[in-house]
Amino acid sequence: MWINKLTLHDYRAFKEECTIELGKNITVIAGMNGIGKSTILAVLTNVGELTGQKTINGSIFRGDFADIIMYDEKFDTAGDKASVYFSDLPANLEKYKAAKKINFRASRHKASKKEVKYKKISDSNYYSKISKEINYVRYRLIPKRSNSSTAKVIWPSLYLGLSRLAPIGEYDSANTKNIPKSISDEILAVHSEILSEELELDTTTMLNVDVGTKHAKATINSQNYGYASNSNGQDNTGQIIESVLSFQILKDKLGDDYIGGILAIDELDASLHPAAQNRLFDWLLKKSLSLNLQIVFTTHSLTLLEHISDSRFKNEDVIVNYLRCFTPGSIKVTKNPIKQFYRYDLQETYSKILSESQHVSVYTEDEVSRMFLKKIISMMKMEKDFSNMKFFDFNISCNSLIALADEDYRTFETHLFILDPDLSLENDDSSLKEYISKRSIVNFKVNQLISNVFVLPGNTSIEKMIWEYVNNLDSNHKLFDDIYLSNSGINPKTIKNMNNGQDTDKNFYKHWFTDNSIYIDYFMKYWINDHEAEVKKFCSILKKSYDRIINSLGDNS
Repeated sequence: MWINKLTLHDYRAFKEECTIELGKNITVIAGMNGIGKSTILAVLTNVGELTGQKTINGSIFRGDFADIIMYDEKFDTAGDKASVYFSDLPANLEKYKAAKKINFRASRHKASKKEVKYKKISDSNYYSKISKEINYVRYRLIPKRSNSSTAKVIWPSLYLGLSRLAPIGEYDSANTKNIPKSISDEILAVHSEILSEELELDTTTMLNVDVGTKHAKATINSQNYGYASNSNGQDNTGQIIESVLSFQILKDKLGDDYIGGILAIDELDASLHPAAQNRLFDWLLKKSLSLNLQIVFTTHSLTLLEHISDSRFKNEDVIVNYLRCFTPGSIKVTKNPIKQFYRYDLQETYSKILSESQHVSVYTEDEVSRMFLKKIISMMKMEKDFSNMKFFDFNISCNSLIALADEDYRTFETHLFILDPDLSLENDDSSLKEYISKRSIVNFKVNQLISNVFVLPGNTSIEKMIWEYVNNLDSNHKLFDDIYLSNSGINPKTIKNMNNGQDTDKNFYKHWFTDNSIYIDYFMKYWINDHEAEVKKFCSILKKSYDRIINSLGDNS
């Protein structure tokens, strides 16, 4: 069984209905940034699940839209959003909850999830497991069936996102798990072939390393280096190989009950040399054919797209969908462009962007960071100065942001990374300061003209910073004279009454920030006014770095 078509409408970039055809074996989603490629992967892997079976690293065969897409309360609405069409259906449709077409609707629910971390036990080589519950609004994509069932298709699904790209060495703690030698040897053999490595199988093993993220790391442990020294490319390749071989093991276990599955990979090419990208694709195509496994991935790699174009003529079940947007909300799909199209369109589009709307990609830790940065730009009346910034609306940890900026500099040298104020180098406990110190890094600059990494004004988390600000204001402060706030009943007394809970609670500030979200924009406004010198200094150096990137893009066009 496989998905032959997907339609999306009334969701983010896909305001107008958009149809994407998929290949039985491999589907490639390409196009400019911010055009909805990750949304497509999220919808596809949300379709199925297979309980009772796990991957090599212990993950479940299940994709969940809410785990991939960050809910935006302002723009993400409930209602019908997508339709998924299937081919080669199993004979027993009820057994697999399968159908020729399944519609999906979006819904919003209050939910909680468990966050797991590992902390090293003093004076030992052991780690203690720490779990905590986090409350949040869950934005789900639910099947609409004639019998009112919301069950997913019984069909194994896996999603590999960008969080896999942070090197294992960037995490403070980890819990290792051995992989059976027969599986380890197969992974290493493929690993060696794709990355052109010289590995001694007798003295080299694969390890899964649980760092508290959704998917465990897949690392090499050899006589020459340990798992903590693995590069982005090694870990990325290991996780992809492991995911595919998990389907191979599943097929052997299930026998005739196996009806295929789907694997989605965001940014397949990330951190990989062009030759390694091509070899990885060739291996994926071979395994897709033998495992009846549908593989869908996104890429920005011109060389990989050209290589795939050559491969597609040998296998008609490989489809490339190139996404473009000429009108907001209307996505146009070009299916299987000719080889020359990629270089022409990417360069022509890139040149057009440079001359008409030079975009600089901006990565932040979360929506709060983006909100604060946008408010700063607005308050400083610098919208035109930064009018072509492209913000990515997904959350990524500070460790991952730092790792991307440092470990894969060539890929991201024209991007900006904005970190939260609590990472300020002026703070003794700054994890960024510790990162630079531990690695004795000389060229990793922060908040400088030659830097791509910036820390927002302030010296603690944004939520805590705004809370401390409003709770320590003099009763005569002009904030309390603000028409909107005063009409809403905001005064020194009501500010104190907002503080439900204990300020020693780690999540107190986040809860307070969320509970009072309708006032936060105004609170930020006055904080920025009262810290004008610090904010102006930040904006000045950010603008110079932004202009430097724009100029470098222009020189390379």
